[in-house]
Amino acid sequence: MKKSDVYYEDNDSAYSLMMLFIALNAFVSLFTLNHMRVSYVVGVYVLLTIAISLFSFLIAVRLRLYQKSGMVMCAALLAVQLIRCFLLPEVSKYSLLMLILMVISVGILGLSLLITIKSSQDRDKYIEKKLAEYYA
Repeated sequence: MKKSDVYYEDNDSAYSLMMLFIALNAFVSLFTLNHMRVSYVVGVYVLLTIAISLFSFLIAVRLRLYQKSGMVMCAALLAVQLIRCFLLPEVSKYSLLMLILMVISVGILGLSLLITIKSSQDRDKYIEKKLAEYYA
């Protein structure tokens, strides 16, 4: 029996949190873009937002399958999102609200990473137990 033959449920909670992150990130980006002056910064911001959204979906799929690479990429995205909090363009009277939403998105990323780490440890114990039962 191989490890891949042992059934264990997908990590749907981390996947759902990552989908929430993508939606929140899209909202913040669209709202920020709506209040930015037209310049080359808009293009850079749009490209960065698209890249983060695609990268986030890739991470969500990997976290759902408990892949270690997904956890590493989620930690990297967490760092990028923290940096983005400080580099968020000023959008008049709504800057504080956008900063709060960005901090919430960082919290969502951190929570999905912690859930995946804990669930991955539980899954590994479960698989080892099932393999021990099979070979006993």
